[in-house]
Amino acid sequence: MSTLKKILIVFVALLIFIIVVEQPGKKVADKSKNIKFFIPAMDMKDVQKIEIKNATKEMLLEKVDGKWQVKNGSFFPADKQRINDFLKALHDLKQGRLVAKNKKNQSFYSVDNKGGTSIQIWNNINSISSFIIGQNTKGGQFVRNINESMVYESTPSLTSHVKLDTNYWKDRILLNVSENKVRQITLHSPTDELVLEKSIEGIWGAIRPKKYKADSTAVITLFKELEKLEATSVADEKEAKKADLKKPDHKISVRMTDNSLKSVMFKAMDKEGKKYYTKNGKTDYIYIVSSDLIDKIFGLKLSH
Repeated sequence: MSTLKKILIVFVALLIFIIVVEQPGKKVADKSKNIKFFIPAMDMKDVQKIEIKNATKEMLLEKVDGKWQVKNGSFFPADKQRINDFLKALHDLKQGRLVAKNKKNQSFYSVDNKGGTSIQIWNNINSISSFIIGQNTKGGQFVRNINESMVYESTPSLTSHVKLDTNYWKDRILLNVSENKVRQITLHSPTDELVLEKSIEGIWGAIRPKKYKADSTAVITLFKELEKLEATSVADEKEAKKADLKKPDHKISVRMTDNSLKSVMFKAMDKEGKKYYTKNGKTDYIYIVSSDLIDKIFGLKLSH
């Protein structure tokens, strides 16, 4: 038998051994099947309510008429992106290494009722998952199911999502428009009213108080602000009562290509003008922004 044939026979035998004995594909498949998740397999769209609670505070997020709301005495629209990010992190929460079985060790990992933060998730009828998260680990945290004593490592980290501040969860978007859907913008200030309009050719220019072709770079900068105009915070009840936006200091009016109108009004909170009350024309909610936002928009030089 030639040397080449011997080498070929050895190679084929080795290949058969790897496929039959080692079964690399099966190992990968089996490993993936062994991954355990803290939340039962379900479509996260079915989640209707999430309660976050520690020893001193609690936060309730609830879907009302298909829209997520923050419960803080009354309901307030929730930040859609933050809700979606939180739901994804909950969906992906994996059970890792078992670190403790004894109930006495729970406080060491901050997963006891006093030291930890509990998360409870409901669908329309029942609580579908309840667990407590504790100290951070590399890329995650320690977790314990509420009705069990065992403590596990888990990933991914929920730290950036588990907030007990209502302002974090409240939707603070004042205006959200894209340049290709806008045909006219009016910037009202105490001293001026500037009207910008887009021509049929798609070129922006001022039509009042005087006509000129707008600086394209400045227009891009303006739309970067208007595409996601966000308030710093939501005014509390006392602040909201003080806000008088019937006669605003500044106002942004945006005429869309479908002829609908969107607007945002601003009123200085005091004589210094470092902070402003603000609201959009769509809701009655009062927000607060800094003077930096006013300067970025109304201080923009749009002429060449």
